[in-house]
Amino acid sequence: MNTLILDALSNFRQLPTFGENKFNSIEIINNIENDNETFEWIILLQNGKIDNVPTRFKNVLVSDTSAENVLNVMIKEAKNSDNVVVVNATNPFFDKEFIHKMFFQHRDFLADYTYAIGYPDGLVPTILSLSCLKQLQAISKENSFDVVKCKNYLFQLLSKDINSFDVETFVAPVDLRIKRISIGNSDLGEFIFTSSLVEKLGVNIAYDDLANFLSEHSENLFSTIYTMFVDITDKEITSATYLPKCTSSIDFANVEKIEKIAQEVTEVNSKMRIIIGNKCEPMIHPNFVDIVNKFLSKGFEVIVETFGCELPENLNQLADDNVTFVFKIDAENENTYKVVHPSGDYKTVLNNYEKVKGLGFKTYFQIIRTIETESDIEKLIKNKQENILIKKYSSYCNVLDDKKVVDLSPLERFECYHLRRDLYLDSALDVYYCMYSNEKVGNAGEEKLVELINKQKKSFMSHAQGNMQDFCLKCDDYYTFNF
Repeated sequence: MNTLILDALSNFRQLPTFGENKFNSIEIINNIENDNETFEWIILLQNGKIDNVPTRFKNVLVSDTSAENVLNVMIKEAKNSDNVVVVNATNPFFDKEFIHKMFFQHRDFLADYTYAIGYPDGLVPTILSLSCLKQLQAISKENSFDVVKCKNYLFQLLSKDINSFDVETFVAPVDLRIKRISIGNSDLGEFIFTSSLVEKLGVNIAYDDLANFLSEHSENLFSTIYTMFVDITDKEITSATYLPKCTSSIDFANVEKIEKIAQEVTEVNSKMRIIIGNKCEPMIHPNFVDIVNKFLSKGFEVIVETFGCELPENLNQLADDNVTFVFKIDAENENTYKVVHPSGDYKTVLNNYEKVKGLGFKTYFQIIRTIETESDIEKLIKNKQENILIKKYSSYCNVLDDKKVVDLSPLERFECYHLRRDLYLDSALDVYYCMYSNEKVGNAGEEKLVELINKQKKSFMSHAQGNMQDFCLKCDDYYTFNF
């Protein structure tokens, strides 16, 4: 006996419907896989956000989405099965011929685990023997995590002891992994992207044809903005040799205009990540805590990037714990710190880092990887520095000297991740072509955010067609991302 498990645990709202018949993804699966010849049981694992489940599906609500519990549920529901096929239930593309080919190869070759590489995340299923599923469940007891935050959770567990399993692999006709494409309905961007594909291609397209289409038409990858960077000041307490000077015309961002922007962000993407402080020091803004609270009150995750030289006295008045502090310390010792931050005080920064940790905030120790800091990184890793972030050095389109330790850029240039995912504002609320350029495209205090994002989309589509700004040709940050 074999079981088809439809995983909808990451679904963020009611499933959209497609085509003239207005079927959603699980109804599409139900209509295609309707003969019960291959799968005796079809199980839907969901979080309660899907109504009108087909009657022949067993509807299982899962509140605890830890890997250990999810695998426990899978084993319980598929207890008499030989094999289990796990499909993304929010994916409207169901290539029955491809899936059955995967299944029969898995079964005939007596594989433990069969998966596909090179396809968009969420498109192609994973197939496991029941014994493999039980082994992964045992692994999850020591390596549990939230499966909603890790789409490839089955492979994540498998990788902990991959040599213990017989693995079969299907390879895409073109490797799309570098594109970072995801299909489904786990967030607004996925919904927009998937809906756009269905509108262009329909739901009956073969997986290989879909992969080829996405390889040849990268202009379709733009969906929505996921991360907004905001410099709320034009001030620095200490300079950093790896950052260009702040050039905003306004010392401190206007709080009322920030509140307007926060409201507009909720209308663009209610799950957008807000990063405050990129080139300048945010915590010296006289209304720093008020600004952070405005974003927190809208339900956004806020990340504060700081040099850590000064802390506001009312830091403990932040509204909730959905805020993270990243301290740009950039050194393991005072001598290196003075090279990177000539006017800073290393001991004060470390003391402030510990103070913020002591207040219970999520706190990270960041170091930029340059020729000056490379040996310090080795020491920090050796000394098991907690919550360390190692960040790539940028020359900001050749404005700064090249201090990279190693060039990790891909062999072939492709469209920019930042144009596809990020928006950058300075303290005057001017919006730039990207965070690495000096070209302004508008002002978020005067224009609607959605209009500025449409400009961003046009820039990305131009990139995807090979038409790039001159400064883009000097940039090697197009492949870095904030997902």
